[in-house]
Amino acid sequence: MAPGKSAEALFLRAAADRLGLQSPVAPDAATAAVLQKLRDDDYLPDPATHEAILAVSGRRLGDVSLLADDLTAETGRLLEQIEEFATDFFTIPPPDRVEHWRALHNTCEGRESLLARLRDLEPGLSLDPASIIVGSPVAARLIDDVLALFVLPLEARAPRSRELAMQFRQDPALTDLERYQARRELVRRHRDIARLSPVYLKQVARHPSPWMLGRLYSWYRTRANRRYLRRQTP
Repeated sequence: MAPGKSAEALFLRAAADRLGLQSPVAPDAATAAVLQKLRDDDYLPDPATHEAILAVSGRRLGDVSLLADDLTAETGRLLEQIEEFATDFFTIPPPDRVEHWRALHNTCEGRESLLARLRDLEPGLSLDPASIIVGSPVAARLIDDVLALFVLPLEARAPRSRELAMQFRQDPALTDLERYQARRELVRRHRDIARLSPVYLKQVARHPSPWMLGRLYSWYRTRANRRYLRRQTP
């Protein structure tokens, strides 16, 4: 089976790279590059260069291509760049982050697996963690977990999410009330962050016990009474 249209575009790009051409390849430039490469190789190019010449000359590639090795190496290099970008994602200022993301997106054109990884990072492009104001250290901890999970590859995100959720639920230093209020703060006040890892926030949720519901009711009633008294004070 011959390569499809997207694969042919990638092979053409790999062929252009091997011949020292810019993609897309202009016909005149391709002819000059092919002639020069043939002269350099004494008209006996290696098999991969031979395939590159056929590709830029408009010939259809067969079932097996030696250029696939070039493509595999290039894809691995680009994936490393994407994961380095993901690691530093929230330390990069949003304008620079967007610019870097677009540059990677353009470079990865035609490579669907890499584009899917970049699209996975797209919802967090404009988020600035430095501008986030939280009401408690517990909520800040949840935000840190959400941001750390968001930049992980999908295959690593689920197990890490379960691990962090279990640590959060079983932390003896936290009360059920603190957990509930922290999650509630994220869902209500920081929805742009909550949308980045909704599964994790569901995993950390715990149905409040009747005792905790009573505590919550008392806390909110006290706060409402204080607000009412402040309004009534001349």
